[in-house]
Amino acid sequence: MCNCFVVQAKGETIGPFGASTIGDPFDDGAFDGVRAVTIYTDKIGVTGITVRYVANDQFHIRNHGNGNSLCEQFDFEVEYPVEFITAISGSHGVDTKLNTSFVSSLQFVTSHGRTSELFGDSSTFSTPFVLESHGGQAERVVGFLGASGDRINTLGAHFGYPTRTSTRNVPILEIVLPPIVSVGLSSFDDGVKKVTVKGNNTGISYLKIEYVQDDKFEEREHGSDKKDQHEVDFEIDFEIEYPQEYITAMVISWSVLSTEPQVMAIAILTSYSRWGMLGLEGNNCKNYTLKPKAGLGPKMVGFTGGANSTINYIGARFVPKSSNAKTEFSPSLFLVMFGYVVVVVGVM
Repeated sequence: MCNCFVVQAKGETIGPFGASTIGDPFDDGAFDGVRAVTIYTDKIGVTGITVRYVANDQFHIRNHGNGNSLCEQFDFEVEYPVEFITAISGSHGVDTKLNTSFVSSLQFVTSHGRTSELFGDSSTFSTPFVLESHGGQAERVVGFLGASGDRINTLGAHFGYPTRTSTRNVPILEIVLPPIVSVGLSSFDDGVKKVTVKGNNTGISYLKIEYVQDDKFEEREHGSDKKDQHEVDFEIDFEIEYPQEYITAMVISWSVLSTEPQVMAIAILTSYSRWGMLGLEGNNCKNYTLKPKAGLGPKMVGFTGGANSTINYIGARFVPKSSNAKTEFSPSLFLVMFGYVVVVVGVM
């Protein structure tokens, strides 16, 4: 039984296109929508896809096919929830030796009228197909299905309308979720005074937060600092001068190890314009920013996220600043200090 989220009954399934005799069938079910798709290709066609779905304001990853280091990797993101994938055009060929089809190319169209580049190879020997709702009865892609082995053999899509509306747009407390979340991990949600991390060149394995609640200091620990599980190459502390100083934003650097996300580094900016880097940012890492939308925050009061033996993803909670706050966060200063383009994550 799939771990999925139901949309309205008028949802529609198109495909899958192609015919596979060797690929394992998959069906992701129906989520609220799609945030991003990573496409892996070689000289023949599409070898694998990684889909970041959204459901109940959480992100869920599904991997299909082969995405090894020999493949080219492309990312296509949409500005969910205001933008979504409405159609996918593609092509599939036939491997006569293995007597099976394979997806040779994919191209995405969104509700904002954007069309992605062509991923893969659409040759004269391929058969074109289109994944699109018939008659407009369902507006967006909410899930994928098909078959895969060493590559994507067949592909189809579920279309639908989400029935649930988000309740996260609350003017007092803003929860900023990370763009990558995995099911099956223990979650955490704390407040903040001091942050300690431990880890090595494979990422942050341990996170300790000292937080304040009702004028009492408490600690919360996530991940693992056991030497028999992880070799610890660094231990870094970052302390906030509570209550006058507070965290205003963080940049999370992450990668994917095996099939799970892995936090590699945490960059923290405070209301005193101080910043600190906790961890080691790798060459192939991606980054996202945790900060409140305009008019909310800007005081960070808690971490959210997921962890087992390592720190897999991190989000944040923000509230309006108190009367004894000293300075406010400058977005332009933040971008110059950290030197890379970041993405503001948040559901409208």
